[in-house]
Amino acid sequence: GRRRRRVGGSHILLGCCLALSVQKFAAADTTMYLRGNAMEGEESIPKPMIAAATVPLHASSGTHHVYAYIGSPPQRQTLIVDTGSRLMAFPCQPCRSCGKHVSSYYDPSFSTTDKRPTCGACLLDGVSKCSEFNDRCVISQKYTEGSSWNAYEVEDMVWLGSDEQEESFEDYMKLAVPYPFGCQTSEKGLFRKQYADGILGLAIHETSLVSVLHDVGSIGRNAFAMCLTRHGGTLSIGGIAHPSRLLEPMKFSP
Repeated sequence: GRRRRRVGGSHILLGCCLALSVQKFAAADTTMYLRGNAMEGEESIPKPMIAAATVPLHASSGTHHVYAYIGSPPQRQTLIVDTGSRLMAFPCQPCRSCGKHVSSYYDPSFSTTDKRPTCGACLLDGVSKCSEFNDRCVISQKYTEGSSWNAYEVEDMVWLGSDEQEESFEDYMKLAVPYPFGCQTSEKGLFRKQYADGILGLAIHETSLVSVLHDVGSIGRNAFAMCLTRHGGTLSIGGIAHPSRLLEPMKFSP
């Protein structure tokens, strides 16, 4: 579930993170979290691993967000980064029971690469279930602070980028991957009121976006790192940010 934690005077939305290591930087308002699984035969203290890509985070309304591009042509969504859940979800057209957020609702009908799994072919095992009424895979999620949403399963091309569309195409589209997510049909609680369009779950699981990127060979390590500041930060995919971005060398613990 999601919970609030304070870092350097600002609220940061985090989940219960299974962390390989946690390191606090010299700056009081910055924390880095690294998550990953050591490969069989590797040392218990991992070697430094440089990320395949580092994308910006921005902070607003007490949470940290990442820009996700979905579909062909891509539609940008602003998503909360949450280490306590594993699903990606946001409102889709037409959602008559969703709130007003920073972006327009994602419209699957505009994408040439979207797929809508039917009963017997659901992609999010253990989460989605078959709705015999309309032969599609549906999802219901509840969070410990009281929020909830309902959705149906869609798969489309997904990658993370920046707020600049051209930069995102040139620098980050190489990490685009077919990825299943929840197309929300209703929201309650904070999900209905929040600034962000939806949520990106980063918990350790085979269906998380980081794990899928690793499985298809887009990143060398099943790992990510976040540098959180009062005004934003970075999300590094496949390892840590380049050492030039760090205030001091990373320290690891078993």
